[in-house]
Amino acid sequence: MNVGVLGACGFIGRNMVNELENQGYSVQCLDSVDLKLFKDLSLVDITNLESIIKATKNCDVLINLAASPLIKSTSDPVSDVSTNVLGNVNVFEACKINKIKSVVFSSASSLYGKVETSDVAEDHSCTPRTPYGVSKFACEHYLRVFNELYGLNFTVFRFFNVYGPLQAGGSGRIIPNLLDNISNGKKIQIYGDGKQIRDFIYVVDICRYITKLLSLTSPNDVFNMGTGAATNIIDLVKLCGEIVNKTPDIEFLPARPGEIGNFTANTEKLKGLFGDLSFTDLRDGLQSTWSSKNP
Repeated sequence: MNVGVLGACGFIGRNMVNELENQGYSVQCLDSVDLKLFKDLSLVDITNLESIIKATKNCDVLINLAASPLIKSTSDPVSDVSTNVLGNVNVFEACKINKIKSVVFSSASSLYGKVETSDVAEDHSCTPRTPYGVSKFACEHYLRVFNELYGLNFTVFRFFNVYGPLQAGGSGRIIPNLLDNISNGKKIQIYGDGKQIRDFIYVVDICRYITKLLSLTSPNDVFNMGTGAATNIIDLVKLCGEIVNKTPDIEFLPARPGEIGNFTANTEKLKGLFGDLSFTDLRDGLQSTWSSKNP
C-alpha cells in the first residue's frame, strides 16, 4: 500500500511519516514547501487541481493534514477559504479522479464552538467561531457528499489539543510555549483562575491510530480524536515546570471574555472503531517532548 501524506513537513505530518515508515508502509511525502526533511518529496499546490492530481496519482490512501492555520484565518478569511475549502475540495476531486481508495481528513475540535456540556460527542451541534472552524466543518460535509455521489471513502478525525515532539512554538501552541518560556525564566500569563480545561493528546498516539485505521474498512464517518481526560491550565503550567525543573513565574490576568474550549472529547465512538483505547500519560508525553528538544 502506497500512503500519501499531504502536509508531510508539518508537525503532525513529520510524526505521521515516521510512524508509517516504522510500520513498513510505503510513504509518499507531499507538501507545498520542501524543508529538506525527506529524501523524496513531491511539491504540490492544493489550490491547483492539476498539481494535486499529478502528485497523488500513485497513492492508494491519502492522509490529508494540509491546512492554513487557525490564527491566520481570523486575519485573512479569504485566504483561509482559498486553501482550507477550495484547496481541500481540489484534494477530494483528485482522490475521485485517481480512484484513491480512501482519504483521512484532519478536522478540528474548535468547530464545536460554544458547547453545552464538558463531554462533547460527535453529534453535538457545531457552531464554529472562526473561519478556520467553518472551513473544517464545510470540508466534513464535502467528504460526505463526495462519498454519497462518487463513492469516495473517508474518515474524519476531529483533533483536540495536539502536542509532542517536533512541534514548534508560536501562537496557540501552548505546550511548546510553556516548556520554552518556563525553562528560560519568562513570566507565564494565565487568564482567569487557570481552571479552564483542555483535552491534550500526544501526537504519536494520533499517528498510531491513523496507521491502525489503514488495516480497517473505511467507516465513512466522523470521530473525535482526543483522550477524554481534562487538564486544568494551572495544573499544566505546574507540570511543565516539573518537567523542565523550574518553578513557573505565573502572572494572573483578567479572564478573556467569550473564551471557549472548556470541554473534552467523548471517545465512545472512537472506541467503537478501534476497540479499547490507550493514550500516553500527559506527564510522560511532556517528558518525551522536552527530551526530544534537549537530548
